[in-house]
Amino acid sequence: MRIWVIGRKYPTPENNMIGSFELEQAQMLAKRGIEVIYPVLDIRSIKKWRKFGFLTSDAQGVTVEKLSVPVGGLLSKLTRGKIKQLLTKKLYSHLVNKYGTPDIIHIHYPSIFNPAPFAALQAQGVRLVVTEHYTKVQKKELSEKLLNNLTWFAKHADAFLCVGEPLKKSIEELTGTDRPIRVVPNVVSSLFTYRPEQRTENQDFRFVAAGRLVACKCFDLLIHAFMDAFGGQEHMLLDIIGNGEEYDHLKKIIEERGAQKQVTLLGVMNREKVAAYFQKCDALVLSSNLETFGVPVIEAMASGLPVVTSDAIGFMSYINKNNGIAFPADDRVSLMEAMKTLYQDYQRYDLRSISEEAQNNFGEDSVFNMLYSIYTGS
Repeated sequence: MRIWVIGRKYPTPENNMIGSFELEQAQMLAKRGIEVIYPVLDIRSIKKWRKFGFLTSDAQGVTVEKLSVPVGGLLSKLTRGKIKQLLTKKLYSHLVNKYGTPDIIHIHYPSIFNPAPFAALQAQGVRLVVTEHYTKVQKKELSEKLLNNLTWFAKHADAFLCVGEPLKKSIEELTGTDRPIRVVPNVVSSLFTYRPEQRTENQDFRFVAAGRLVACKCFDLLIHAFMDAFGGQEHMLLDIIGNGEEYDHLKKIIEERGAQKQVTLLGVMNREKVAAYFQKCDALVLSSNLETFGVPVIEAMASGLPVVTSDAIGFMSYINKNNGIAFPADDRVSLMEAMKTLYQDYQRYDLRSISEEAQNNFGEDSVFNMLYSIYTGS
């Protein structure tokens, strides 16, 4: 079976690791003997020297085929769009000539992609499977163009998937489709696992949070709630992994709250470093008021960490008294109380069991079996 996995980008620290979830799923498929190709079009402006043309590399068994034409900064928005369409067609033709026609194309974030090249390949017998993750879909904030894309895929894709029930409801309402939409969770990478031998006993208690530093993640609410609960208790720590437009705002809040000894902005980390860092932590907290899924939560649970999470995540049915505490989104007092309760009751959590439950629900074997049945129509 030959599959193309279409993601937003190839993840690098330079682009805040956008595309990590897509590439990890591709690598999961490759580990199970499927031929996986991950096409990448790179037309970023040439701020620093980059190679032109087709470039092939390997990412843990996934063949990454990049077409690099770094001219983006030289083009108007309209011209850039037209050039992107032409280069996408050129990239896909190159892949067909080099590897043959794929059996399946699995497109993540379909609303951001022009359907035309996929329609042409579908007409040649290629099955289209799509998974929607996009926050703007759930918020129903799509432009006319993106809504048209989403509606086309809802009508024509051979299988339409999404990562959470609230997102599924929005897709149905936006597109008016009565075709089945199946909820398949994001996969948790095998990097995230419980490693008791790496965990050390210390007097500090460390909460960790991770994600893009953007408004809907509510890291400002989190910092305030954390300091309301634990301000002045220097053994209580909060580390925030990620970068984004809210960085300076969050840094100012930390200074205003006198939290420099307790709250740290760690910046962007790659997946390996995040997985290793979770082994130093005691619990994860997710404060978002909007999540199509909530990947940091399953990564933390797979690492054996109990979680405090808002009720805005896409898989609330999996949060229970044995693995964490949920609180109403945007509720600072409830978040404060949830963190205090988790800390006070920490000894009752069975870290190994939390990890095993997460692996059973979101691990590679579980998600692969769901996808394989969809790919094969079984």
